[in-house]
Amino acid sequence: MTTYETGSGAHARYSIDANDGRLYWKYDTLAEVWCPTLVADKKVYLGNQQGVMSIFATDRMKKLADDFGPGLEVEVEQKKLSLKKGDRIVRDIVGDEVGTYFQEVKFHAEIHCSPIVAQGVLYVTTMRHLYAIKAGAR
Repeated sequence: MTTYETGSGAHARYSIDANDGRLYWKYDTLAEVWCPTLVADKKVYLGNQQGVMSIFATDRMKKLADDFGPGLEVEVEQKKLSLKKGDRIVRDIVGDEVGTYFQEVKFHAEIHCSPIVAQGVLYVTTMRHLYAIKAGAR
C-alpha cells in the first residue's frame, strides 16, 4: 500500500496499490497539507495546516477496501468513521472501534514537515515545537 499526494496544499490523499495502481481509499484532511505522508509500522500518518495528525491502520483499511471493493471514500466525524462508495455509505464504524482503524492527534500549531520514525520514536515537528512520541512512555 502506498499513498498518493495530489500536490502541495491539496486536501485529499489517496491510498493505492503499489503493484497495479488500484485505489484502496481516499481521505480529505479538510485542511491544506504541506508535507509528505509517512507510512511506518503498519500506519499512515498525515499532518495538516490545522495541526491535526491523522493516523490510519494500513492493514485494517486494506481489509475494508478488500471487503467493500476499491475506491472507498473515508469521512471522519468525532467518534464515527464513515466509508462511502459514491454517495452511498457502505459502513459506519462508531465508538471505540474507530480507534482500531483511525486516530487523530491535535497539535497546537501547523504541521509543515513530514513526521519521521527512528528507533521506535515518532517525531512530529510543528511550527512551534518538536514532539518525540514513544508508545508506553510517560
